[in-house]
Amino acid sequence: MSRRRDLDVWGAYRRLLKYAAPHRGVFALGAPQSNYTSERTDNELSPKLGVDFRFTDDVMAYAQYSEGFKSGGFDMRGNATVFPGTVDGYKPETVDNYELGLRSTLLDGRLRFNATVFYADYKDVQVTTQQFVTVMGVPTNATAVLNAGKQVNQGVELGIEANLTSTWQLTAVFAGGDYRYDSRPTANVTRDNSPEVFATDRTVYWKNYKVGGMPQTAASLGLRYNSPKYWFAGVNANWFSDIYLDPNPDRRTEEALRNLIASDPQWDALLGQTQLDDNMTVDLFAGKSWQFKRKYRLAVNLTVSNLLDNQDFRIGGFEQLRYDRMDVDRFPPKYSYLFGRNYFAMVTFSF
Repeated sequence: MSRRRDLDVWGAYRRLLKYAAPHRGVFALGAPQSNYTSERTDNELSPKLGVDFRFTDDVMAYAQYSEGFKSGGFDMRGNATVFPGTVDGYKPETVDNYELGLRSTLLDGRLRFNATVFYADYKDVQVTTQQFVTVMGVPTNATAVLNAGKQVNQGVELGIEANLTSTWQLTAVFAGGDYRYDSRPTANVTRDNSPEVFATDRTVYWKNYKVGGMPQTAASLGLRYNSPKYWFAGVNANWFSDIYLDPNPDRRTEEALRNLIASDPQWDALLGQTQLDDNMTVDLFAGKSWQFKRKYRLAVNLTVSNLLDNQDFRIGGFEQLRYDRMDVDRFPPKYSYLFGRNYFAMVTFSF
């Protein structure tokens, strides 16, 4: 066939109004920890522009630019006693996204290969901070949503689906990324459980720190059997790497390093970013379907996630906001762990 080019232009306009009136806390012990009313309005135009180029019926390349938008708002879980700034809410998060890709079907349909290269430039990134504090004598986990400045996500994604035979299918997926903060935001420092402000507009040296809470490299290899008797079964092996904890902003300030030099052990302890261990999981899945009277269909699907019951897999966590600059290990990070073996069953009936 002749080569063909397609141009797509799309856009969306949104106007969002948010109103907040939280009233929460340990009321039996005194005044509520959050008691305020506020509102904000966000206006955003999100365009999208894409170009497709078809080399053949089975091979297509594309380029795409889009702008994304996540509205601002208020953290209804936020603790205004611990984080007084939560009453002001947080600003919208925006992103300029650039993407190049290839989609192909080869070997008479037996092999599919897809590839994507992406670059995303975020502004006013919304992050959730957590801190264990004592509020009115009660230990509590206080959270707040804040804007952390700029962030850059870039990487590559590859996918292969191969029909080895009429019944056996192999899949392979790889995603390798580099997600970093790309600015030096300013922060205000307040006393726990008080509106007292210790510092304003303190520069946080967050640039080039990795974004935490997710694997920046991941891969999966799967094998599936599709029976002509309308049942299937398969297994996936998954690998996760380059997982980091989000850095405590106050530890990455000039004030935290005051009177320290680069050779002091506290220097690296304060500035270093915790990288979690690489890890893997194995999942099993199977299913069977039946058809009745050519118009009714019954299907049963079963999944066993984390078959090896790997509960030592640290999938995330956070650095505590409190810290001792001369003894950083005094308040160690808090970690989140993968759930153990999970079972899931689903029954569907179609008519």
